Amino acid sequence: MIIPDHEIKKLIKEGKLIVEPIENPENQIQSAWIELRLGSEFRVFRYTTEPFIDSKNPKEYTTLYKTDGEPFVLHPKEFVLGITHEKIKIPSDHAAYVDGRSSLGRLGVTAHITSGWVDPG
Repeated sequence: MIIPDHEIKKLIKEGKLIVEPIENPENQIQSAWIELRLGSEFRVFRYTTEPFIDSKNPKEYTTLYKTDGEPFVLHPKEFVLGITHEKIKIPSDHAAYVDGRSSLGRLGVTAHITSGWVDPG
């Protein structure tokens, strides 16, 4: 079941759903979703012709921190993981789904290429 904005606001007010920081709730909480923003931490993976990235080998990527107003340049064939600005905690009887904005998708930028499901709790 998808919950509407008034239910999202109620869960936040009751402390059951935590979204921090939520700086502009009137703009971030929409009809049935919460807009999460891109944070300042990025993991830029080293380009390789290998068919996979070893998630247990931390030498495969560099962690970068972007400051406000500083551009982030994504080069061709570069794979980057970005972390949301907000931290969230979902009630144990709810789940969430992360998806990208269509305006970014039309530019070739995807929000994720793995499962978008956020587990309860």
